[in-house]
Amino acid sequence: TTGTTNSLNDVQYLQSAYYAVGQNRTIISSSNGTTWSAVTVNVGTATDFFYQIAYGGGKYIISAGSTVGQGPMTYQSTTAVSNSWSTVGGFGVFGNTSINKMVFLNGKFILITSSTSIFTSSDGASWTNITATMSVTLPNSTTTTVGNGNYFNTIYYDGTTYYWCGYSNYNSGGYGAIYT
Repeated sequence: TTGTTNSLNDVQYLQSAYYAVGQNRTIISSSNGTTWSAVTVNVGTATDFFYQIAYGGGKYIISAGSTVGQGPMTYQSTTAVSNSWSTVGGFGVFGNTSINKMVFLNGKFILITSSTSIFTSSDGASWTNITATMSVTLPNSTTTTVGNGNYFNTIYYDGTTYYWCGYSNYNSGGYGAIYT
């Protein structure tokens, strides 16, 4: 068992250890996936909700939401151990929204919000909104923009192409749409 009564939102295997994150600023870690230990986060508020954890560029980054009206933010640590975390991004940067997905792909962090905005960061601290610069190729080979009936909640990269998965008006408002 994990040893926590808090809801968990994401689990990842990063740098030879498992990490799970969730509600009430919960992070737990495990070397084997069976025995888990709590990781203390010394920033933010006790009720912050952790969405995802990712690792890249020598840093662990957690995407989080505040329950006290500050909006989404990111935390970082170079070691992921207790009391090593700092607040590095967000607080108005991502808007008044929640975070659908945050990953490290192809040398950068990518963060997708529920309000259809997409941000990238090389260091997990400074984020650039790339939504307006993106075009999406639809299954019929036409291109369109993010928003405009296309909303994403996850992303994959195969070494050549980014695959954006989510909801699209192209697919009669259906979920499960995959675009490049």
